[in-house]
Amino acid sequence: KKFLPQTIELTTMGDRNWAVPSDAAPQIFYYRKDLFAKYGVEPPKTWADFRTAARQVEKAAPKARIATFFADDASFFQTMAWQAGAQWFSTEGGSWKVDTSDPATKKVATYWQGMIKDGLVSTAPSYSPEWTSSLKAGTTLGYLGASWSAGT
Repeated sequence: KKFLPQTIELTTMGDRNWAVPSDAAPQIFYYRKDLFAKYGVEPPKTWADFRTAARQVEKAAPKARIATFFADDASFFQTMAWQAGAQWFSTEGGSWKVDTSDPATKKVATYWQGMIKDGLVSTAPSYSPEWTSSLKAGTTLGYLGASWSAGT
């Protein structure tokens, strides 16, 4: 009764709970308010807004990017797929089924592949010197991460 229903759902198959939910932190877009103001960019409220804002950042400061897509961190992509309604784990015929090819996951993959292809996000490895120095230098304006990432 002390867990959010959404976290219980993630650890339940059929009528049985298989794990204790943990670390159910919401995902947040942290951004440099000063740089958004400098470049005349409004904080995005939707993923369509995020792409528009990314274009605005790139036009205002050609070497800057709105954020980074961490290809080396599966949990980064997983949280976005789940937000879109993906369900990677289920049971079928009494066995576990893992499927990452559902429509929601494909939609998220297509979105981010487009952002990468169009050069609108960085692809620096997570927590790398390249990434952290870009945050300090202001060439990466934001960070998509968990609520516990404040101060990164």
